[in-house]
Order: sequence, then structure tokens, then C-alpha cells
Amino acid sequence: MCEPTTVIAATSVVGTLFSVDQAMQQSDYQSGVSKYQAGVNRYNARVSENEAQKTREAGTEKELAHRRKVAGLVSTQRTELAAAGVDIESGSPLQLQEDTALLGEVDAMRIRSNTDDSVEAHMSSAELSRSSAKLNQSNSESLKKSKTGKAVGSLLSGGSMFLGTGVADKWLNPASVANL
Repeated sequence: MCEPTTVIAATSVVGTLFSVDQAMQQSDYQSGVSKYQAGVNRYNARVSENEAQKTREAGTEKELAHRRKVAGLVSTQRTELAAAGVDIESGSPLQLQEDTALLGEVDAMRIRSNTDDSVEAHMSSAELSRSSAKLNQSNSESLKKSKTGKAVGSLLSGGSMFLGTGVADKWLNPASVANL
């Protein structure tokens, strides 16, 4: 039978090796999660950029449609006023047409401003996602690098427990074979 101190030492060594393995697996898992999250963030950035482009295109179309509508309204005003025998090139009828065109342009500019705000929000979201992706990628790389450090730490911790068992005193003394 083995001496109790030898059993304790063997258990300590096995426990240490298990801790080393678990530390390495945990680092690999966390690194994988960070790498996956970086990919998700890059995908989200592309989605936000696509949304920004779609928003810009829709806003430009809405702005142009509004301008066409206003031009049609001014044209209708001119036609109706001319049909009523009113001089459309001076006075109140001219002022009415100019006001309609001006207010229409103000509305078109408001549509453009709202579109620009929405596009900027999507682009900011994309930039935030890209920054998160970089952070997660960096975290993944750091976890891979620290994997060895965690394993060495577990080995040193286990080694210190082994030294405290009394077995090391029998194995590591001036008369032992290891020191010859």
C-alpha cells in the first residue's frame, strides 16, 4: 500500500493537472465567445450601413416626390387662375405661386434633414458595432495569450500545495537521485 502522504501528493498532482486543463479550456471557450461576438458586431455594422443606404435612397425619393407634387400644385394654381382670367404674372396670384413654391422647398429641405439625421444614426450604430467588434477581437486575442499564463499559474499553485505535503521533502533532498 501507498503511504498517505504519497496518496495526498498523487491526488494533488492529478488535481493540479485537472486545474491546468480546465483553465486552458475556459480560456479557449471565452476566446471563442469573444471571437463570435466580434463577428456578430461586424455583421451588425454592415446591416446598419445597409440601412443607412436604404434610408438615404428612400429619403431622396421622398424629397423628389415632394418637389414634383409642389410643382404640380403651382402648375394647377397657374392653370386655374389663368382660366379665371386673372393675370398670373403679378400681384397676389404671383405671390401665391411663389409662397407655394417656397413652402414646398422648406418642406423638401425638412425631408432631407430628417433623412440625414436617420442616416447619421445608422452610421453611428455601425461605427459603434465596429468598435465593439475590435474590442471583442482584442479580448479574444488577449484570452488566447493569457491561456498559457493561467496554465502556469495553476501548475505553480499545485506545485506549492505539493511542496506542503511532506512528500516533496522526501523526494527533494540533498541525497535524492534528482540532485545528483
